[in-house]
Amino acid sequence: MLRELINKFRHGSFHTGLVFTTGNFVVAIVGAFSGLLYGRWINPETLGEFNKYKILTGYLGLGIIFVDAAFQRHFPYFIGKKNITKAIEIASVAKWWYGMLVWMGIIVFSGLAIKSALARDMNAFLGWLVQIPIYAVATYGLYLKILYRSNEDFLKLNKNMIITACTELISLPLVYFFKYAGLAARTFIYNCVNIITHVQNVPYKIRARFDKVELIALAKVSIPLQIPVYLDSFLLKATINLFILKTLGQAELGIFSMAVMVQNFLMVFSKSLNQIITTKLLLKYGSNDSLIKTFKYVIKPTLLLTCLGLIIAISFNMIIQPVISSFLPKYIASIIVIQILAYEMVLALVRSPFTLLISSLMYKEMFIVRILKVVFTIVLLTFFHDTLIQIASVIIIADFLNVIFGYLLLFAKMKKANN
Repeated sequence: MLRELINKFRHGSFHTGLVFTTGNFVVAIVGAFSGLLYGRWINPETLGEFNKYKILTGYLGLGIIFVDAAFQRHFPYFIGKKNITKAIEIASVAKWWYGMLVWMGIIVFSGLAIKSALARDMNAFLGWLVQIPIYAVATYGLYLKILYRSNEDFLKLNKNMIITACTELISLPLVYFFKYAGLAARTFIYNCVNIITHVQNVPYKIRARFDKVELIALAKVSIPLQIPVYLDSFLLKATINLFILKTLGQAELGIFSMAVMVQNFLMVFSKSLNQIITTKLLLKYGSNDSLIKTFKYVIKPTLLLTCLGLIIAISFNMIIQPVISSFLPKYIASIIVIQILAYEMVLALVRSPFTLLISSLMYKEMFIVRILKVVFTIVLLTFFHDTLIQIASVIIIADFLNVIFGYLLLFAKMKKANN
């Protein structure tokens, strides 16, 4: 009896969530520790210079809109319906598209790197070169992560992240000895390790296949869903960074980049749990095709996790000021920015049920929710952009409005489905 209970715990969703979240926090702690160290070794100007090359990488994320949303929705949906053959067929076509995007990134960034090398601008050469594995993680990495579905798969994914984190830690001395060049080399190495480990441990070994008909079918589903997501993520983030670079300068971009890096440590909590909740939600919807039943299934854990997230955010904000002041004196200006951005983690947990907008193919609702956030952000930025504190506040306010409109539309859709 005891053995059965232990086995049930070991293979259950709670155990998976605990291990996966713990693994994510280990990875985040390594990342935060690394940031505290290299933040002492390089100044905001250097960090800003390094991160400015990522702006183009964000804009090139446009390519995922043709497949990504449909693949995220269809693969677990058909798995939930026990139609493994159809799920694999979709994955093979999606793999071809993601692979094509990677080759496009290699060509673009290699060309820019060669041009910079010929101009004898080595910082630009390294900045563009490191975008190749970063872009690969941002595109092909999406495809690989979607293939991890079961509790056992998430444990493998956890292993991948820990290996990558260890690589980040081991390669940290490169930054100390070589500053900008070391930061570029370290980023290049651990992003390569990230992709390699995901490929080696991926649960489904799928051969890429070009199928024009299937690709068009995926695009018809994906484009209406993914365009608003792209606007809200890749394009908006890149535009905010570009806005800071052009209006406040390279050093302020470095300050903001450090704030975002620390925020990413906090966001691990919401991202890891949301990844599991989203997968379970999609599988649940695939099994019942009921918007209302699936929403009821996810609303309780969403409320509990949101309350826990709020406690974590408040606690985090109480300790971050002495930490930054003591260990990162060059980045004291980022403290208030970090404290503001911390609440994005809470809002991310509140948005967990929004996956239903994708699973039930609510094109119009998805577009309205995302585009309103982009519009509010850009409009508010035109009036409030004199400091990084104002910019961070705009980001949170727009995110909050996104949550309100999202739930209003979701409730309206469920009320209509119930009639």
